[in-house]
Formats: sequence, C-alpha cells, structure tokens
Amino acid sequence: MVISLFTELRKRYKLGIVSNGIYDPKLKIKQMGLSNVFNDDTIFQSEQYGVRKPDSKIYSIALDHFEKEASETIFIGDSWIHDVVAPMEMGMGAIWVNAKKLAPNSTPIPIAVVTEIKEIQKLLL
Repeated sequence: MVISLFTELRKRYKLGIVSNGIYDPKLKIKQMGLSNVFNDDTIFQSEQYGVRKPDSKIYSIALDHFEKEASETIFIGDSWIHDVVAPMEMGMGAIWVNAKKLAPNSTPIPIAVVTEIKEIQKLLL
C-alpha cells in the first residue's frame, strides 16, 4: 500500500524526505522498496547538513533543492512540532499523521489530520 501510494504521489508531486533519524534513511528507503520513489538526492538527513528539525534551515535546504517556495509545499509527518508547527511557521501546508490520536499542544491548523498514511491518498490524489 505505501509503495503504491508514494508511486502515485510521485506522478503528481515532487517528493522528498527530511529526517532527524540517526539511522541511515537512504538505506531504510532502499530496504522498504521505495528507492524508485525517493532517490538519494531527495533525502535530507539532518546529520548530513548539521541542522535538525525544527530548525528552519533544514526545510530551506529541501525547498532550495526542489526550487519551490514554502507556499507551494505540503509537509507530511507524524511529529506535531517537527512536521506541522515548524513547516507551517515557514509558510508550508502540513498534514499530520496522528496515529496515536494526540491532542495538538499549539494552534496551527494543518490542512488535514489523518490517523493512517493511506488516508493521504484521498486528500492528494
């Protein structure tokens, strides 16, 4: 399901990953079978750039790579602070994957809140 979702999204959107993970996200993407969707130059690992989410610099690096303005971008993720609040403060839209059904602890209003990643298909395709 995830592979087909991202494959379809890639037909309409430029996709990238911004990660604070200490693991190698490029290896993880390869192991998940998603390297045809996310190639190495579209994965922005904080360790590689010396800046971590929610610092706006890491998002700016990705925006510059894709030659996009924040207002042209939707950030999708599961962290309220890193994937919703910080991108929205830069002017991006956001979709919060809130699998744990947590209450937000601040006021930005994302484009949508979903509990499963597959719900994004209905929103963006």
